[in-house]
Amino acid sequence: GGVIPKNFLYVKDKARYNSLGSVLNSKPVLWGIIAVLALSHLFRASHPATPSAVSVSGAEAIHLKFSDSRGLLPGGAGGTEDDDISTATEDNAEDEEWPIVMSYLAYGPPMRIRLLIENALTFTRDTTRIVLHISEKYLHNNSDGRDVDWEWLVAQNKSDSSRLMINPVSIKVRAFSGLILRGHLHNFNYTKTLMPKGEEFLFCMMSSDSALHRIGVEDYIQKHKISFTLGFSGDRNYDLDQWRETARRRMRQGFDTQKFGVIPTKRMRAYQGTEYYQETVMHTPLWKKLTKAGVIWDLGNASFINQFQHEGTFFPASMLDRFQRMLSDNNIPFQGVSYFAEEVWLPCYVIKNEHELLERFDFAPPLIGRYRANFWIDYCCIDRKETMKKVLTGDRSKDWPTGFDTMFGLKYMESPWEVETAIQVADLCRENPKKCVFYPNLGYWCDIDGFFKLHPEVQRDENLTPKEQLFLVGEFHKSKATGGTYLMLPTRRTSKALKPSLKKTKK
Repeated sequence: GGVIPKNFLYVKDKARYNSLGSVLNSKPVLWGIIAVLALSHLFRASHPATPSAVSVSGAEAIHLKFSDSRGLLPGGAGGTEDDDISTATEDNAEDEEWPIVMSYLAYGPPMRIRLLIENALTFTRDTTRIVLHISEKYLHNNSDGRDVDWEWLVAQNKSDSSRLMINPVSIKVRAFSGLILRGHLHNFNYTKTLMPKGEEFLFCMMSSDSALHRIGVEDYIQKHKISFTLGFSGDRNYDLDQWRETARRRMRQGFDTQKFGVIPTKRMRAYQGTEYYQETVMHTPLWKKLTKAGVIWDLGNASFINQFQHEGTFFPASMLDRFQRMLSDNNIPFQGVSYFAEEVWLPCYVIKNEHELLERFDFAPPLIGRYRANFWIDYCCIDRKETMKKVLTGDRSKDWPTGFDTMFGLKYMESPWEVETAIQVADLCRENPKKCVFYPNLGYWCDIDGFFKLHPEVQRDENLTPKEQLFLVGEFHKSKATGGTYLMLPTRRTSKALKPSLKKTKK
């Protein structure tokens, strides 16, 4: 942890600016030097001033939108008692409008990161902030030595009018570890430095391979305030209110009788009884440490976990504060975890420690749907093409369960599907539902890796968004059979200018 993405540092001074020193846990000397440099150049005692650039190793700087660096403590998740966020206690708190923050973890070529952020900006409101953690980036420079998408991200982060905030903290995020959860907690603590002290807000966790496909995210988050499911949310082919009350009945029975082993469903008990869960997740030294910390129940042989996806989950900031303090106070490690901690620790914590919130608010599934065709574990994902077509096209002609209304975006559980695949699938299905397909095929589209590998001679056009240029590549592949010619560098961004850029020639 604590590695600044390349091309930093450009610090925006804020009225609540306090210090730069305490946030990063693994490189204190480096950050001490940066703190001294930043303070000496940028500190203003009262009101925000026009910032000055701070050169780091001669690289072009990123403008960091933060006012202080309170955050992750050396041993874990972090926060101090002074950072407490007050939970609203008024009777009408359910109707309050709290600020919303979307948290993204990203890596790879800036072209893909930009596509991810542009998707978020397109389907969220102007009042919604987007905080981005960059794990690793792989620049693809044009012949002039520029990566135009990295420059775009830098400019967005620098602009006062932009909603994008790039987190100055960077760690290497890996799947099947505790690092996805840790990355989101880095984003959470960074967000706290930008909010008025103690203000409640709603924090939504997203992933690098999830794409939004319709508006309304904020209304959904505000209405439900907390995402929660008892086990995975499944295919969502159910009535949402009945689904919620069924889960509540099981939980109430467990709390009323103090026999918490009655809460999990038969399906939950079945898959958690497999060798993988018993030997990798449960009944391990780390599991014992989590039970001692109070994150999960210790029920002996009847022990169980609550697990659901993290993509599209959202929680009140005050609840996340309590969760991460529990981890930090008990020195729960993030490194060395050999499973999906983000899908286990938070769901387990919520069901054990935040039952009052689950009674108070009408919780709902995460706002991202998972799709995995013909997958034998049908409880984890949507696995039918016809369901996907209905969700993407909004086809409510018949048999439309309210569970479908909980999906505002999609994650495709097929390697190597990335965010650009999800975006292009949605566009294709809406353009022609009869041609709605769910497998990558260069006859229909091109992903970003393919763009760089198959067309090394093609320059990234700074006048085109990543989505627009990928569209051109896809059109090129579709037209090859009839002798299509791909013009490398269209000169205008308008959609009307895209199709004329692909000229067909007769054999």
